[in-house]
Amino acid sequence: MINSSKIGQFIYELRKSKNLSQEKLGNILGIERVSISKWERGITMPSHEMLLKLSATFDVSVNEILYGERLNKQNEEKINELSANLFNATNKKKRIIVFLIINILFITALFGIYYFFNSYKSIKIYTVSGDGEYAFIDNGIYVFTKGKIYFSINQINTRGNEKIKQIILYYKNGKNLIASTDNGNLIIRQKYGEDEYFKTNFFKDIENNLYLSIEYESGKDETIKLFFTEDYINNNFIFKKANSSNIKENSINKGISIPIDLSLIINNIQKVYKKENNIYKYERDIEDAISSSYYIPETGEISLIISKNGNIVEDWNLYTYGKTLSYNAYDNGKVLYSFTYEDDIVSCIIEKCDKAEEKIQYFWNYLYELM
Repeated sequence: MINSSKIGQFIYELRKSKNLSQEKLGNILGIERVSISKWERGITMPSHEMLLKLSATFDVSVNEILYGERLNKQNEEKINELSANLFNATNKKKRIIVFLIINILFITALFGIYYFFNSYKSIKIYTVSGDGEYAFIDNGIYVFTKGKIYFSINQINTRGNEKIKQIILYYKNGKNLIASTDNGNLIIRQKYGEDEYFKTNFFKDIENNLYLSIEYESGKDETIKLFFTEDYINNNFIFKKANSSNIKENSINKGISIPIDLSLIINNIQKVYKKENNIYKYERDIEDAISSSYYIPETGEISLIISKNGNIVEDWNLYTYGKTLSYNAYDNGKVLYSFTYEDDIVSCIIEKCDKAEEKIQYFWNYLYELM
């Protein structure tokens, strides 16, 4: 469509018709002589700006320059069609570029969806605990990844002078042996997809049906039900760095610490609280108010409610699975002050959060006093 040699020859003829040297034409156009030379030899093409300047200098249309001839009856139709052809060619290039961009975005989106479904919640970490008459477990861990599964009980704490002779890990209370050892340490590593120890598709079932049978050197034995508490799951799209100006997980005033592993607190709650319809409840009088605390195993929620004259004035709700603590203060049923605390960050919902540290500390003080 465009013949650079023909265009170069036409520019040469236009320049000669005006008795201009390449240097003088370069001065008129504001460019170096060498650029004129390259045009005329068909090595390069004038830019859009230079085409307009050439058109004005030699009193020809841009189409005539691009066609390489002055307009006449023989070439009139072809020159007039040149703009349309150039427009279509330009649009075709744009369509190709748009098509490529859309395809790249589509492939990227497919990869993102694939990565999402293969990575989202692909890492789950649970703490494992259990409490028996002669021993208790407070530092077990269960890690599930798409590559491997890890289950570990590093040490079983015995009461009194009891010494462990053998431990056996069972599924469904005495049935389906998983593993055994003659010391207090049990570590299981399993590749994803294998069923050597744990079936990878029924963790929820394992969570409610895993037991540890312990035989002691004294001849005593007992079976302890194991409890799983979610500690971490990779369900965040954006990971935020903890802000040092916010309340620290392990440095609240007066030495009160929010534990990373909540299993001991949950175990002690189950001992101290009264169980009714699978809900653990504890009530007591505090000054001129009544405090009611609840633990719901099904949802992993620990609640504390302060009531005066039959009306709730404050409540705390700790969602142990997600490690989120929420707080609300009320006046005749209306929320006056509210915040949430998660990942070392206090998020104000209603009013300022200047009392957040005090309220978080009160909640943990209350639980620790019961322990």
